[in-house]
Amino acid sequence: MQTIERERRLTSNQKFMVLMLSMTIFGLADLVTQILPELSIGFIEIRVPYFAFIAITLAILFDPFTVAIGSAFGAVIFGGLLMGNFGGVGEIEGFLQLSVAIFLGGMAVSNPLNKVQVFIASCITVGFDKLVGGLVDVAKVLIGLEGLEPVSGLPESIFIIQGVEFLNDFILAGIIFGALPAMYLVPKLYGKIEPLLGMKPRKEMPKMEWSKILNVKVILVSIILGLISAGAAFLSEMDINIIEFELGFEELLGGKFIYVAIIISAVLLFGIWRYCTSKRKESTN
Repeated sequence: MQTIERERRLTSNQKFMVLMLSMTIFGLADLVTQILPELSIGFIEIRVPYFAFIAITLAILFDPFTVAIGSAFGAVIFGGLLMGNFGGVGEIEGFLQLSVAIFLGGMAVSNPLNKVQVFIASCITVGFDKLVGGLVDVAKVLIGLEGLEPVSGLPESIFIIQGVEFLNDFILAGIIFGALPAMYLVPKLYGKIEPLLGMKPRKEMPKMEWSKILNVKVILVSIILGLISAGAAFLSEMDINIIEFELGFEELLGGKFIYVAIIISAVLLFGIWRYCTSKRKESTN
């Protein structure tokens, strides 16, 4: 049985539109998460890392690979560069983790109307991203690249801290702001949003073929990219960075510059959406 991606091929122009849309939407959402309140209870920090449902919904409805790259770029460009920050080599870690995670999640869905598959896709995306990130952080501490403030009464505090952080991120990003909204949005938008960009909806497939999703090639590539991600994180911790800067835009306008960035992103998103829909109209004429 063929996978959906092989039955529906996107043109280079359509992939470009999906790339720009996913980059702008996810980037705008990343800025919004930065103004959400955070809650600290002891060593536990409760926060929303990102709105996973946006990337999951787009990856399922459109093309997982293109959306994965676009979303990861959006986090770097809008959440970092637009705010005057760039982590240099350290940005590679987050970029690779997030892009691979979104790709795996999008590939896990063969039937967009199957809410169970959508739920699993969200869990895969956030689970992979945060698990790899947590393991890298543990490795940094164990090899002495990053310090740790021990928690009183917890002998293995690094594992406890990372475990709690993973659980927090998984529940908030993976389920509350991931699976639940995506399970509603994907069936609602399926067959309605694709034609706006001149695309055919992904065909429904009755059975999810895990052998084609988690094959040897995908697993090996994921492991290699994970190692590259870890290597970039280690280089960053050792202050081996290239083109790293912090312009401090956050302090402009009394710390309110992020709202300006959100407005700029929203205007840019509107412009890109208008461009995409106009290109679709041109292609149909």
